[in-house]
Amino acid sequence: IRNMAQFAGGTAAMLPMEGGETAMRLRENPTAMANTTPGERAALTLGRGAGNAALENVVPQAVFTRQIAGQAGRLAPGFRNAATAIGRTAAAGTVGEAATEGAQELTGQMAERYADPSVQIDPASIRESAIRGGITGGVLGGAGSSINAAISNAQRGVTDQALPKGKR
Repeated sequence: IRNMAQFAGGTAAMLPMEGGETAMRLRENPTAMANTTPGERAALTLGRGAGNAALENVVPQAVFTRQIAGQAGRLAPGFRNAATAIGRTAAAGTVGEAATEGAQELTGQMAERYADPSVQIDPASIRESAIRGGITGGVLGGAGSSINAAISNAQRGVTDQALPKGKR
């Protein structure tokens, strides 16, 4: 984790949403409501919410933090360098978000199954969540890297113009 404060803040912000999703799933299942006490439902909601909120922040920390903070290194000039950087970041975002969203769907199903043992794990739903997450991660990863490429080239243009012709 590159920035613990950013990770903690992002996780804290996601906790109510991730926990709320679990509470809603349990509330919509009469058997889960009958099989669990309010304390058990609160523990399931908090536990899954905290785990998923942390998962939600791992990919941005691993892939995007340097770009968001403006710490990503300048790219060498040229289309090939920019395309390579964009492709790598898009691929990392795709894989990371696919894994995150698939894992989050699985933990939701497991929490509901804990409360209602008749609930079956649904691989198709997990796969769908992973695909949707992968698409989003790839798009955002590519966009973030595109911005870094544009900034690198814009900065290079300003710097190059300030240098004498023989030093460019």
